[in-house]
Amino acid sequence: MAEWNGMALTAFKRGLRDQILTSVIVYPVFDPQTVPMDKRPAGIEVLALWDSGAANTSISHKISRELGLKRTTKSWVTHSGGVSLRDNYLINLRLCNTDILFKTLSVNNFQAPANFDVLIGMDIITQGDFAITNLNGNTMMSFRVPSLTHIDFSVSV
Repeated sequence: MAEWNGMALTAFKRGLRDQILTSVIVYPVFDPQTVPMDKRPAGIEVLALWDSGAANTSISHKISRELGLKRTTKSWVTHSGGVSLRDNYLINLRLCNTDILFKTLSVNNFQAPANFDVLIGMDIITQGDFAITNLNGNTMMSFRVPSLTHIDFSVSV
């Protein structure tokens, strides 16, 4: 669940992109309503891939080790390489340069490639409005919470 204050994130890259990568901060789970700022656990800033083909958000093995996360459960996960049993963890995730904080997210781990450590899945994407445009050959992604309206490009064509 995210804290809702009508917030947004926009990422612009020159040229057409085949991946949408943004910075996020991953924290061990904590309750921001009850834990004072000076007592909150440290987070790790990493790159995240926005993946509308992933049902759930996942973190790399490296992140779970560096944060000292404790496994909550295990679950079977279907992915591009087949099906495997994965560890699950509870985390908080903040989108960098915003106040958007997703609290108490249940995530699984995965073997990450070299260029990112988090997969942002539909469990996060469906909490807001998500759009990708490619005007003049430059890719822009925008995400906002809460959802404010339907985006229907056919109306303006």
